[in-house]
Amino acid sequence: MSISKFVTISVLLVTITIISCGNESKTSDTEFAYLGYLFEEENVKVFIQGYTNPGISIKVNSQEPSRIEPNGKISELIFEKVGNESATVNISTSEAQRSILIRNPLIAYDQRPIDAPFEIKVNETIYVPDAASTVSILSISEDSRCPDPFDTSDSKSNPGSCIHKPKTLVHLTVSTPGFESFDQRFYKEQLSDYKFFHGGFYFNISEIKPEIVTLNRVIPKEDYRIVIEVQQPIIN
Repeated sequence: MSISKFVTISVLLVTITIISCGNESKTSDTEFAYLGYLFEEENVKVFIQGYTNPGISIKVNSQEPSRIEPNGKISELIFEKVGNESATVNISTSEAQRSILIRNPLIAYDQRPIDAPFEIKVNETIYVPDAASTVSILSISEDSRCPDPFDTSDSKSNPGSCIHKPKTLVHLTVSTPGFESFDQRFYKEQLSDYKFFHGGFYFNISEIKPEIVTLNRVIPKEDYRIVIEVQQPIIN
């Protein structure tokens, strides 16, 4: 084979390889994710990331979506005349199938306003309509708060009651349509707020109730409450 023919074939092979790799990157699938739902009168809107991936099927009460509204990587699937109380979202992918019972939070849960602190108990769910978010406390544990968190003396004559960093472990979830759920365990320190950002809003946990009163006091799970506020972001 002549050198010119060898060079020509090599260039063609390299070109084909580059085109193939380029096409591969352009057609890579977006990772599938269920991102919640929203009741709108008699209709239900389901938010799905990666809906165009092969093998994806989403139904509500065995009903196909009436229309689909693309919004970047997220597809908004609208199911009409489903009702306004509850429904079942049936999700089928190439890997698994699952069903999710959904409830209209305006009917199912107590409501609280935005930009105002409120209390929530363990195993309670609260809905904040202005943020379209449901907030749930799943557990509160490892409570090491002190009656006087400022008493940090470790001298023998005046032993401090709080020579450690007082904190409490909280398991909290927040669900907002169009966003991955916030589902975290974190330590709320006694002397500082715990803050996080989710779904376009700030969440501020300022207090755990009831007060500890005595060191190592055992508080029944059902007596615990946290004080939380959902805050609108300040736009300058």
